[in-house]
Amino acid sequence: MAHWDGERMSEAEREELEQDYFSADKSAGLLRISNFGCGVSINLVVKGLSYGEIWVDDRASDGGIYPDHDLGNTERFTFLTWYEAWLDRSLEEMRKGMA
Repeated sequence: MAHWDGERMSEAEREELEQDYFSADKSAGLLRISNFGCGVSINLVVKGLSYGEIWVDDRASDGGIYPDHDLGNTERFTFLTWYEAWLDRSLEEMRKGMA
């Protein structure tokens, strides 16, 4: 399989890479729990070594699939820690909006 180089690859090579990149097996074991917008989703891992963690599917922006660090966390989120951080952030935004 070719490496991603849009200027040097044929249409068939590009198509093959895209099909592999977006194949369902790449997101097998992920349960979508939130839509972040622009094709990005927040997912709970329900199968595999990262079971119970929150991962981002950012393939629509060529970012891949990776552990969520959007809320400033340095450790991997479990569902509960992600939800609490999201709730705290949402409440803070509401408080700022009322001021």
